[in-house]
Amino acid sequence: GRFVSAQVSPGIMPAILHELLDQRTATKRLMKKAGDEERLFLDAKQYAMKILLNSFYGYSGYARARLYSLALANAVTSFGRENILRTKKIIDDIGSVYVLDGEVIFRDALPLGKAAERCFGLSVVYGDTDSVFVRLQPTGPGTGAVSLNDAELIGRKIAETVTASLPEPMELVFEAFARRGIFLAKKRYALWVFEPMGEVWKDRIKVRGMETVRRDWCDLTSKTLKTCLELVLKEGKVEEAVEHVRAVVLRLKNLDLSRDPEILQDLTLTRRYTKSPGSYKNKQPHIQLVEKIKERGGSVPGVGDRVPFVIVQGKRGRKNRELFVNRAEDPAYALEKNMLLDTDYYVEKQILPPVLRIFESFGVGRDSLCTSRGQSSLFSFGPEASKPAKQKSLFDF
Repeated sequence: GRFVSAQVSPGIMPAILHELLDQRTATKRLMKKAGDEERLFLDAKQYAMKILLNSFYGYSGYARARLYSLALANAVTSFGRENILRTKKIIDDIGSVYVLDGEVIFRDALPLGKAAERCFGLSVVYGDTDSVFVRLQPTGPGTGAVSLNDAELIGRKIAETVTASLPEPMELVFEAFARRGIFLAKKRYALWVFEPMGEVWKDRIKVRGMETVRRDWCDLTSKTLKTCLELVLKEGKVEEAVEHVRAVVLRLKNLDLSRDPEILQDLTLTRRYTKSPGSYKNKQPHIQLVEKIKERGGSVPGVGDRVPFVIVQGKRGRKNRELFVNRAEDPAYALEKNMLLDTDYYVEKQILPPVLRIFESFGVGRDSLCTSRGQSSLFSFGPEASKPAKQKSLFDF
């Protein structure tokens, strides 16, 4: 057999990819007009399509696939990198832009005798597989902070210029403007973004690769992370975010359920009860709790239900130390019996690990989050206080 060109007969895989890409583009367009609840549904839908689109790369590189082609798999990554590098070079070559009479003009195209109203330097701060983040740096006299309108004008102009150099159906689209962002590592960042929604702009915290909600986290962890991100990104107040974590840690260390019963719901974890206890190879906290409830003659959750539980203190000591899996307890029972919760577990395993991923990039260490306030500046935390952070993570745009 032999191949024919796409003009004669489009291939099976390209046809499927084109259809999925068109559907994803249409879904993302609907997201701009949707309400919060519908937006979540559409976001999950477009993300599912993204996974499907990306799966063709893995499929083509799988030796047992019917349409296996290692050359095709290698081409996907090769062309992807080539296009993102080309995009970066185009933007770097532009260097700076002027805004004049509501239009964006490149540096070498400013009409003679014309004075630009505003000037902005351009620099690529981050590039991903299918996206690029460009920093707008106001320059020149009388140029203040970047306005949303200027950001959209410049973003659309850059997108139009880059798209002209990309092969069809690829295009670069202006999606949002970020006032401030944290970049921790590749594919791990958080941004305070403003997105055009028709005639208005809507802001939100956009997080990638840094989980803010996980099933194995309690609500207090998610709430603490959300507050920290809002303080850092929306207000630029890193020290206040650190103080918030300290307050949460202090509240946990001094926890008394008889005086602070409302925290119980925020400390409750849940796991799905998927099969009978005897079917589990290893002991699980929620399964051990089901057995306890059964022994007490209580109402046992059914298979498929989520089992709520808290972690209580157990027996201490080297020989008699109680296993973690045996320390799960029904929240209502723990409150009724005024049981002591394992606050060390909540601090060390729930609160600190996710927030440290954010704060360590600012030179804030674990000890600083567990001690009372006494530091005076951002980089005065921990034993590495005299050393600058390896990576500048917080960008103002």
